[in-house]
Amino acid sequence: MIAHRGYCTALTVIIWTLLFLAMPATVVAAGEASIGLGYTERSIAFKEYESDRNSDGEIRYLIKLIKFSNMKVVKAGQEFSASQAARYLLMKFKTAKSKIVSAEQFIDDFASYAPDGEPIYIIDRKGMNYPARHVLYGELRRLRNLDSANFR
Repeated sequence: MIAHRGYCTALTVIIWTLLFLAMPATVVAAGEASIGLGYTERSIAFKEYESDRNSDGEIRYLIKLIKFSNMKVVKAGQEFSASQAARYLLMKFKTAKSKIVSAEQFIDDFASYAPDGEPIYIIDRKGMNYPARHVLYGELRRLRNLDSANFR
């Protein structure tokens, strides 16, 4: 009986994790947006994180998600493709890596605001506009929830 319960619990966690990964949600939690990626994009980015399960891995995961998304980034009034935005963020990360202690610090200090102080926005596939900070925090929360479920 106990083994049966354990099996059901593990199966339930796996099913909910798969549903959570596959859903194209636009909002993960109050004030945190998601870029609506599917299972394939998330699993590719998750492989990057699996090899480096610390703040560096979390940051690389977020950058990979942006790279694989079909979104646009608006920074200082200019629109950039997802791949351009990912290259920019990767360059910022490599340059300041020794000063970055957490994924939250990277989001707040390098990925949320343009040098002039203007917020950076992400335009999703449907044309909805979200502050980059909200999107990245939402994706970071999603990653940490996934990691705490020990999904591989």
